[in-house]
Amino acid sequence: MITCPNCLSEIPDNASVCPACGSKIEPASSVLCTPLETGSVIYSKYKVEKVIGQGGFGITYLAYDEKLDRKVAIKEYFPDGIASRTGNKVTVPPTLENKKNMEGFTEEAKAIAKLKNPGIVDVYDIIEENGTIYIVMEYISGVLMSSLLGKINEQVAVKYIRQIANAVKAIHAEGLLHQDIKPDNIIIKDSGDIKIIDFGSSSDFADDKTRTYEKILTHGYAPLEQYGGKGRRGEFTDVYAICATLYACIKGAPPPEATALAGGTSIDFNGISEELRSIIEKGLSIKIPDRIQNTDELIKLLDTLDTLDTNEEKRRISESEDKGTFKTSEILKGAEKSPQNMYKSESVSLSKSESKSVLSETPNEKTNKQSVKSPAQSLSQQNNQYDEQYSNQYSRVQSSDTDNICNENDGNNEINNSSYNGNGNIYNNGAAE
Repeated sequence: MITCPNCLSEIPDNASVCPACGSKIEPASSVLCTPLETGSVIYSKYKVEKVIGQGGFGITYLAYDEKLDRKVAIKEYFPDGIASRTGNKVTVPPTLENKKNMEGFTEEAKAIAKLKNPGIVDVYDIIEENGTIYIVMEYISGVLMSSLLGKINEQVAVKYIRQIANAVKAIHAEGLLHQDIKPDNIIIKDSGDIKIIDFGSSSDFADDKTRTYEKILTHGYAPLEQYGGKGRRGEFTDVYAICATLYACIKGAPPPEATALAGGTSIDFNGISEELRSIIEKGLSIKIPDRIQNTDELIKLLDTLDTLDTNEEKRRISESEDKGTFKTSEILKGAEKSPQNMYKSESVSLSKSESKSVLSETPNEKTNKQSVKSPAQSLSQQNNQYDEQYSNQYSRVQSSDTDNICNENDGNNEINNSSYNGNGNIYNNGAAE
């Protein structure tokens, strides 16, 4: 039996797909790195428990900090096919390229350490030992966003993307570009909050200036400017990847790669609302001037979706009032959309009898009352003039409608287990690159 790198389930040795989470399992023969043995101790305090990620430039372990009594993730610099191990000692040929790569590995850790943000993985330490470098990071319990693609609705997807945009905003504030935002580099914690966990492609940048960049990209998530080594990059480069990630969350796969879009390939927006489609289209513009320019602009556009939802809810409730069909579910849904200021009217405290009188009101009784301008005003003007004969009716309406609401919200709390991805990038709290 082997362990799935995504959900940590025990699966058959020859499995190509994890039966538990559906992740693709790479053949064992493709993994050339030799990891540290379970029980190995790093820096006299970190006890290795298992491998949780493995890639081209490193291996990531789940370890236990025996001094501070906590789990951590440790990423070890161990370039696949180049490094060798004797016991705990790592040997890497002393070439200029290897020296540059090791320096880049250290710079990655320093870049992450600067970014104190709830949406970015924390770095605890950088250790030079055993002839290599170890990055000690926080351990994150959750699932990779890539395991949820196509399984979440627009509202949930936008919630996650808003968090990602705010985290990337902090990265840009430090003069850095991430350059590899994608679902495989994002953990959704048990709490529902996100963490960006890999910074192997990050670099500094200067807006409106042309310079030479290392050509690192992920097809489908990288904009056209990343396909060339020399050119102009900026915050808009990461915005493209964020919008591609939003698209993938809803559709189950990323949009066509940028080179195909530049050649005239269209994007399939079937199943995506018109309002969200316009935002994603602008974010995925091939031409930089036509694209959403920064995370602030993206967040503002996403916020307009909340305004549209609230206005639509107001319209539906107003129509219900006019028809005498205002229900408990309308009150609850309205409160969910904008709990503090749904109608910007006076604050109203309702007794059960006041709520009952509104919900039980018959069409004939309604015509005898003055016109109602809003739910809050309507409820505040009711009194306890109706007798107990309506209580059963009220109970039936309330029970039925709240059950429907619970059913509508069911399925949004599916993030409840630990998982890691083994395709190589600081996974789940920091796995391999």
